[in-house]
Amino acid sequence: MHLLRSLASSLPDEMSEGSSTEPLFPSPTYAPELLPGDQSARDAPPRPRPGSTAVAWIYLLIAAAFEVVFALSTNATEGFTRLWPSLLTVVTATGGVFFLSLALKTLDVGVGYTIWTGLGSLGALSLGAVIYDEGFGLGKVVSFLAIVGGVISLKLTDRPAPPSADSPAPTPPDTTGTAGTAGAPVAH
Repeated sequence: MHLLRSLASSLPDEMSEGSSTEPLFPSPTYAPELLPGDQSARDAPPRPRPGSTAVAWIYLLIAAAFEVVFALSTNATEGFTRLWPSLLTVVTATGGVFFLSLALKTLDVGVGYTIWTGLGSLGALSLGAVIYDEGFGLGKVVSFLAIVGGVISLKLTDRPAPPSADSPAPTPPDTTGTAGTAGAPVAH
C-alpha cells in the first residue's frame, strides 16, 4: 500500500485527484454524466454499480448449476482420460466462471464467490451421493446445513444501503430532445 501511495504522489499534477483527466485506476462505481458547467452533478454521490440485483442473482444460480456439473463431470473424467466427460468439464468450468463474472458486475465479490462455491458444494455433495453412491453421513449433513445457513446469511446481508436523508434526489433524464451546450436535437 505504501508503494501505491508513493507512486500516486509522484504523478504529474494533471493526473492528480480533482482534475478533469480520467483517473488512472477508476473506481468500481460510476460517476453521473456531466454537462459543461454542471457542478451539482460533480458533487452528487457516485451511482451504484450497473445491473439489476435480481438478474445478478439469476446469473449466480446459473453459474452455480455449471459449478455442480463441473464438479460431477470432473469425477467422471477419470483423470482426464475420458474424452466426453473431459470436454464437459472444460465447457462447464468456462460457463460457470462466465456467469459468475456477470453476477459480479452487480454483487460484491465476497458474497457472490462464496455463494457460488457454497451452492456448487451443496450440489456436488447431494448429487455425488446419488450418482456416484458416495456416503452421506452425519458429518456431511451437519456441514451441508452449515453451508446452507451461511448462504442464506450472506444473501440476507447483501442488501443495498437505503438512501440517507441528506442524499440528493436522483436527476430525471433529459426528455427535452436537446443535449450539449448548443441545444442541438438528439437523434433517437
